Amino acid sequence: MKKQKKIVINRDNVEEFVRSRNTSKDYSNKTRMQRQKLYIQTYTNQLKTKLTNDYSITLQKMYDFYSKLKQLVLQLFYEEDK
Repeated sequence: MKKQKKIVINRDNVEEFVRSRNTSKDYSNKTRMQRQKLYIQTYTNQLKTKLTNDYSITLQKMYDFYSKLKQLVLQLFYEEDK
């Protein structure tokens, strides 16, 4: 069995983790898709844990985050129309 390498994902490296791919190697897209799947599974598991431990605070944080994201997206679309 292969020894698993522990990877710490943070806001500085998350995009590279889920999007990068070595186009000079065969099956690099498959590896990238496996990393994306791992990221989504881990995110979902952590979210479930947070919701179980403190539902109301986690829900409020999610609401705040998506409200800010919505404002940003609307602002970007608005600026694009100018």
